[in-house]
Amino acid sequence: DLAARDNLREQQVLSGARREAARMLHDHVLHALSAGPGLGEGEGEPEMVPVECLVADDPVLAEVGAHLFGQSKPLPVAVARAVAAATHEALTNVARHADAENTRVEVVQGHGSTRVRITDDGRGFDPARRPADRMGVGRSILQRLDDVGGHAEITSAPGRGTTVDLCW
Repeated sequence: DLAARDNLREQQVLSGARREAARMLHDHVLHALSAGPGLGEGEGEPEMVPVECLVADDPVLAEVGAHLFGQSKPLPVAVARAVAAATHEALTNVARHADAENTRVEVVQGHGSTRVRITDDGRGFDPARRPADRMGVGRSILQRLDDVGGHAEITSAPGRGTTVDLCW
């Protein structure tokens, strides 16, 4: 039983590492964009950071003409990075697919949670018809938030824009 548990734990760690590698390939190599300013690794790195500090410098924010509103209390760095990377992916999807005139990114803190809401007035889509093998939404947004103990919700309809809620 001990060997079986160790084997299962090793498989879970490898599976998580594979998911993160796939997300990084999708987000960074395929997009050829950064997910916002990275905090350096190693000594001196802060333990907590407000998520809007990472989102504010994302180059896609300016590319889509989005406006950032609100602020949060500092979050654990891993969580802030995950939320910022998921925000980056949502904004990249706006740039690639939405044909939006207005995009808004709002950071809201309250009741022990942090939420980043990305809203656009673009063409929208039917989330139920999203192909399961598409990595952007599935891995780079939904799974990324799930991996840090949060969740993401996407609300959209053809012709009605899209709202992405990232909650932790």
